[in-house]
Amino acid sequence: MKTFLKAGEVELRDGGYLYGKDQPVTNAAFVQAQIDAEYVVTFAEMAKGRKFKAEEVEDLDAFKAEVHDKLYGERAVEYVSAGEAPKQKIGDQLKKEALAFLDFKEKEATTEQINGFLQKFNTIREFETHGLFFDQGIVKLNKIYTIEDVTRAVTEVIDLVD
Repeated sequence: MKTFLKAGEVELRDGGYLYGKDQPVTNAAFVQAQIDAEYVVTFAEMAKGRKFKAEEVEDLDAFKAEVHDKLYGERAVEYVSAGEAPKQKIGDQLKKEALAFLDFKEKEATTEQINGFLQKFNTIREFETHGLFFDQGIVKLNKIYTIEDVTRAVTEVIDLVD
């Protein structure tokens, strides 16, 4: 027998069993989305403070050459100055707009990546917004995650999970 349940009507009881209207319930898509959500949220929590990319190392020979040039390179004296560069109001505005556009494009790409990844959690969103049909059955979960929990976690680690 199917029962239509909304977000406030489903809870975990007795060590994690999924209940709705005082009976054990299950919904395969919801349960899988919750398992996936638990993985993503746990991944994000454990990834905090860790470095997964090697830092760029410097070339020792190039550094030695730089030190040598600084100590023994030509020390030219400037006798004539070209003066101060003219102010470029329009050029500065264009630079500012170009940088803002590049920043927007980067954010847009990240947003698209996050939204694409979150599509597998549409069942959780649908459950919170409208509700889902559940069957009688026994399933055990550690926690019921919200779409807000998942979105926060994915936003923190999108460069690691996609």
